[in-house]
Amino acid sequence: MDKRLAGLLGAAAALTAASGAQAAAPGADFAAIAQEKSDSGTKTGGGLLGKVKQGDLAEDLDRLAFGLPVGGVSAVIEVPYGFHILKVDDRVDDLVKPFEEVRGDIEKTLRDQEMQKQTAVFLKKAWSETSVWVAPAYQARLSPPPPTP
Repeated sequence: MDKRLAGLLGAAAALTAASGAQAAAPGADFAAIAQEKSDSGTKTGGGLLGKVKQGDLAEDLDRLAFGLPVGGVSAVIEVPYGFHILKVDDRVDDLVKPFEEVRGDIEKTLRDQEMQKQTAVFLKKAWSETSVWVAPAYQARLSPPPPTP
């Protein structure tokens, strides 16, 4: 079963080993350090990437992120597009609901989709077989008919 990381934090910047040690220190405010040291797009959010699935990140980062324990902070890692420090805030299992629990929702969705298809077919046929005369005084109030294919 895939695992997801909740609140994976990554600070992409030209980080020094000292920054990594600072981020890994017990009680360190990882978000504040990311905001101060990072130059990535996640800087303003304190380096927060949000939930990611295994395989969402670059291979090196993925391996590192999913190898860290919850609460763990990585050393500085260099990848071709920058330097990163990762902190894992939480892990959650993918949720797979039993079929019987979602059966009604699936059936409703399929019925709704079929109804939309049938309604479109009916309306297309009705428009093609119908002739309507509108008095000239009222013609300006009408919206144009749907285009014919």
